[in-house]
Amino acid sequence: GTSVASGSGTGLVISTGPKTYISTIFSTLGKWKTPDAFEKGVRHVSYALVCFMLVIVPIEVFVDYCSSNKLSQSIIFGMSVAVGLTPQMLPLIVNTNLAKGTLAMAKDRCLVKSSVAIQNMGA
Repeated sequence: GTSVASGSGTGLVISTGPKTYISTIFSTLGKWKTPDAFEKGVRHVSYALVCFMLVIVPIEVFVDYCSSNKLSQSIIFGMSVAVGLTPQMLPLIVNTNLAKGTLAMAKDRCLVKSSVAIQNMGA
C-alpha cells in the first residue's frame, strides 16, 4: 500500500497475502449491505416519480398529437419532457427524504438544525 517517490527507506514485512490490512478492506468491499432508511426512502420516492412520469408523458404525447397531428414530433417532444423531468426530480427526492428523517428525529425529541446533516449521520 505504500510507494516511495524518491530517497531511501527501510521496511519490515509483518504479513503478506490475505492477512494484510489492505486485503481485509478488499474482502469487505464485496459484501452486500442492507439499505438504510434513507436509501429505502430515496428508492420509494424515485419509483413513485418514475411512475408519475410514465403516466404523464403518454398523456402529453396524446394531447400534443391531437393539437398538431404530427406523431413523430409529438413523440420526440414527449421524450424530451421525460429527459427534462429526470434531473429536476433528484433534488425533490433527496429533500423529501431528508425532511422525513428530520420529522422522525423530531418525534424522538432530537433537535435538528440542518436537514442536510441527517444524510451524513450514518457515515
